Amino acid sequence: MIVDIFFLLILGHLVGDFVLQPLWLAIAKRQGWRGLLLHVSVVTIATAIIVAGRMPHWLGWMAVLFAIHLFIDQFRTFVFTNNCCGRGLLLLIADQLVHALSLAFIAGWATAEPVSALGAIFAAPPTAPNRAIFIAAVVITVFWVAPILEIELVVAVASLRKATGKGIAPIEISDRLMGGVERLLALAAIAAGWGLLAPVVFVPRWLWLRRKSAARYVLFSKMGMSIGVTVLLALAGVLVL
Repeated sequence: MIVDIFFLLILGHLVGDFVLQPLWLAIAKRQGWRGLLLHVSVVTIATAIIVAGRMPHWLGWMAVLFAIHLFIDQFRTFVFTNNCCGRGLLLLIADQLVHALSLAFIAGWATAEPVSALGAIFAAPPTAPNRAIFIAAVVITVFWVAPILEIELVVAVASLRKATGKGIAPIEISDRLMGGVERLLALAAIAAGWGLLAPVVFVPRWLWLRRKSAARYVLFSKMGMSIGVTVLLALAGVLVL
């Protein structure tokens, strides 16, 4: 049961922390308690909607989730405020790893099972509901998480190159869509056994970015991160599915 609850919590986190976090909210949560509390409330409500009735004592555990998420995120708001020179990317990755770990513990506490029982994720094929959640998580990752990772890497490289760049930058809808589609198509090619053709999928966006006169470091940062995320998702698919 811990696996089922963990999958639900992860889906709620992805929806609340990425899909339902527009640029203005990402900026607001870095500016003080009001934006931070609003963001954590959105994450908690999104997760509560997903786990309602499926998780023992779910309402109480949502209160725990709110407190833990707030505790974790306040460090990005008030403590680790310097995002230059690659720190933003490293902090983002560390932040998500800590959130995932906290969700694992909440799933364990709620089901009275050890966190080590989550190893079952890799020991047997997932149930149909968990397979659907995994696929939904992949879609969210390719369209919402990967673009943020791309931007963070671009900002990190720009900072190292002493180029102009901000810690939080807008993501163009066209770039989000093209990047998401290229990653989905590459994953589909890999799943179909046509892995050797997967690199071809990245060519149209590469040419599009070049046509937009993107700086070379922007081009290589975005495409490198896009390919890296795709490879990691493909590996995750092999391990989980």
